[in-house]
Amino acid sequence: LDYVGTHLLARDIDRLRESFGAEKLSCYGFSYGTAVCSTYAAQFPDKLDLFVVNGNVDHPGTTDTYQTNVADAFNQLGTKLLKICNNAYGNSTCLGSRDESPAEHFERTTNEIRTNPKFRFNTTESKEVFKFPVGFIYHMFSSVRSTPDSAKWIETLDAIKAMVKWVSDIVLLPFDDAQWWVEKAISAENLYGVIPGLPATDPLGQKYSICGNADWHATGICKQSHYINRLYMGATTAINSLDYANRFSWLQAAQLTEFLGQKYPPFAVYSAISDGPTYMMYPREPTPCVYGFRDGPKGIVINSLYDGATPYINAKTMREGMSSTALVTWQGIGHCVESATYDTEGVAKCLRKVDTYFETRGATLPIDGFTCRNSKQIVSLEEQARENFEATPTPEDLTSSSHHAVCLSCKNLAEKDPTIVCQFYSGGNDPDRPCRDCDLPEICIDELLG
Repeated sequence: LDYVGTHLLARDIDRLRESFGAEKLSCYGFSYGTAVCSTYAAQFPDKLDLFVVNGNVDHPGTTDTYQTNVADAFNQLGTKLLKICNNAYGNSTCLGSRDESPAEHFERTTNEIRTNPKFRFNTTESKEVFKFPVGFIYHMFSSVRSTPDSAKWIETLDAIKAMVKWVSDIVLLPFDDAQWWVEKAISAENLYGVIPGLPATDPLGQKYSICGNADWHATGICKQSHYINRLYMGATTAINSLDYANRFSWLQAAQLTEFLGQKYPPFAVYSAISDGPTYMMYPREPTPCVYGFRDGPKGIVINSLYDGATPYINAKTMREGMSSTALVTWQGIGHCVESATYDTEGVAKCLRKVDTYFETRGATLPIDGFTCRNSKQIVSLEEQARENFEATPTPEDLTSSSHHAVCLSCKNLAEKDPTIVCQFYSGGNDPDRPCRDCDLPEICIDELLG
């Protein structure tokens, strides 16, 4: 394992070029492939022909900056996803309110899990306190870190909303009732049917399950959970660990991770520690490689603004190190600029720039700093979502209005989206709520009278 670093892979690739008898080699790298291509460019600049790096890796090349990069990447992606879920990309509605952003609503909910005693249990054997694994929700979120498929985003956001609603309901229950439901959820083999609104499976086809059995109640250990971060060796652990300099003790790694929590929200830190500490404490000595840092090779450095695996700042530093390249920015979401199911028209603008570069054998480079904008359809959806949100009266607005004005507001809102009205008025205790007499859709009448 001492000889698997990317700098050696670049040399292997050049041997391959020689075996073909080719004078030069073109390299198009995605994600980790950007490390391979840029290392090849640094080692063999005179042998490089066409060059594109898409979804760029951490440029400084140290284990601690790698972990920070991942936190930054998922912070940008996660905050963006929570924000856009109301833009009709998948007819999903957001968390949050006028006074609280979706990200703040999400963090308030997970903090409730961490601090509310209704989510804690005394174990019978270990005598330790077992806490509801908040990592279950973070894992739901981080599962879409690398996918450009907006359908999966929406499925995940809907599942998260179901969890948020469930937590809010649990908090309002009497203590014993709340603990009964929480214990049932932790032990359930499948959460479908236990948590209202939660799908039977996640976007990858796996059932939602926390511990999956009741053993935790005795031992305090959630043995079957796949979302609790542990130090493990993945397929690329050895390669990335050798590529990145800096080694730390477990205590130093823990302190660096704790420091991340001062800058980034917990859901971003959760994603960062999935493999960051493993690299930091890897037992082999680093063999650092050089990503780029050559001013001769021409080509394209391209990245999404909201890339959950390789943050946009990496593309900026890659372009800085390779001064003859052109930076192309996709204004949208997804790991690597390759496909975006929610905005195929927008991402196609970027892909055409890459295609033209290859078709003209490198003669036509994009303008350095070119930005592929979101399509008019996406911009229109976002603007309409904002207008609808700003036009939606709050419960306080309706309470202070006249009977006639409230009825008109309810009726107009119900025609657009009955769930908005139900959200404001269902479950209340006032029998004289003015909206009862409005001409509302049947679904809302049922909710109001229920």
